[in-house]
Amino acid sequence: MDAAQLVTEVRRLRNRHQVRRDSGSQFNIFATLRSSSDEVNLHSRFLHALLDRREPDGQRKNLEDFLTTVAKVEGFPTYRASVGREIDNIDLLIQSHDQKQALVIENKIWAGDQEQQLWRYWKKLRRRGYPCGGIHLLYLTPFGDPPSAQSIGNLQCSRVSYRDHLPRWLARCGHRAWREPALRESIVQYLDLILNLTNSHPYMNDLKNLCLDDENLILAQDLTRAIVEAKTDLIVPFWSTMDQQIRVETKDPLERDPRYAHLTEHVAVQRYIERAHGSDTGLYYWIAKHAWLAVTGGWDGLWFGISCHKNIAPELYEKLHDAASDVEGGSHAPWAPWYCYPDGSPDFRNLNPNSLSLLKSEEGRLQLAQTISVPIAKVWREINCAGLIEARPG
Repeated sequence: MDAAQLVTEVRRLRNRHQVRRDSGSQFNIFATLRSSSDEVNLHSRFLHALLDRREPDGQRKNLEDFLTTVAKVEGFPTYRASVGREIDNIDLLIQSHDQKQALVIENKIWAGDQEQQLWRYWKKLRRRGYPCGGIHLLYLTPFGDPPSAQSIGNLQCSRVSYRDHLPRWLARCGHRAWREPALRESIVQYLDLILNLTNSHPYMNDLKNLCLDDENLILAQDLTRAIVEAKTDLIVPFWSTMDQQIRVETKDPLERDPRYAHLTEHVAVQRYIERAHGSDTGLYYWIAKHAWLAVTGGWDGLWFGISCHKNIAPELYEKLHDAASDVEGGSHAPWAPWYCYPDGSPDFRNLNPNSLSLLKSEEGRLQLAQTISVPIAKVWREINCAGLIEARPG
């Protein structure tokens, strides 16, 4: 089989599976509202809703099921247990009412660990009086990857994957929601999202078997390299369009930080798509030392706003946050005083068919750039009026 025949066979498989998908709804509320890899605003939020749910009779079967079958924690009292989200930056925190047991769930889609992240969470719970043996650490990733050594130290941590552990638990959550059609359908759609995220659909299994047949894997590797190059050729011109549109909207001579100017070039974009260590892609305009107006690929989808870390420049961070807080649609995080994910924005590392169509045309690239340039220009004007933009040292 040559490359052309391989592509033909892939198209045949895709069409066959597409017929099956067409028999039901292809609409997915989660993929519509958020990037499929948005661990904070999508995955942690929905998992929290399921774990915190009580049955009409007050039972917490979803939580009990998760603790025993997924987390493998025995003897955790669920009566009056609390399920928290983003408490002290912990993605999900389950605490027993007697404060003798706590389960920390660190939810990582494609993001990396912060310095001593899990170790810091463990120390916080120890300071609250939890015994060493009562603190359980759970690292949730798409494929069960381990936490980094600099994050976990010498602590014990269980690994759980979206691919291997969550689907069966979610299916049981759906069965328990048989009297609530809206919740049941939400769980079905979320499970479908996970299967797509981890390439666990029957279509992917058929593709895997096709690749393993004869020398198809060698051809598939060639096609994979070509696909990376093709995606790079779509993203590079977008950055040029994005830069032009921001300058049109702000009507200011913004200055790109020369240290990061290479991030929109072919090599940097390709490394970003390939998830090379420390890779990034995006536009960074100088605001002040340790602060930039940014449009960047990010770990979980395209975002724009102000890049400034609270721990590095706390005073500047607060001033930027105050200045931009009146611009609608934004959120804030330790790494950004104001940021936003545009509706329908592509995840450059996981381009879906809609995103590919958008980036393939000049009109589509301009449409996305205009969606971003209007609010980011408002942010720029607010921080400019606040006198926070400094001249870049020569």
